[in-house]
Amino acid sequence: MMGIPHRIEVIREGSVGRVLVDGTQLPFPIPREAITVTVHPEEIPMITLHLFAEQVEVRNNLHADTKETGR
Repeated sequence: MMGIPHRIEVIREGSVGRVLVDGTQLPFPIPREAITVTVHPEEIPMITLHLFAEQVEVRNNLHADTKETGR
């Protein structure tokens, strides 16, 4: 099971934002409106990113006998 990062930083710079995950910056700027930060006192903080690309490819590498868990 994949763990969660210790720290996510969102740095807003005008119309774009930079996102660092445990000190590693994503290799591209993200439009500011594509970053949603959600913080509720009783929940774990999270951000939602909408990533844009000229082309998107989705692959399903599950084997026929493997169940998808959503994680």
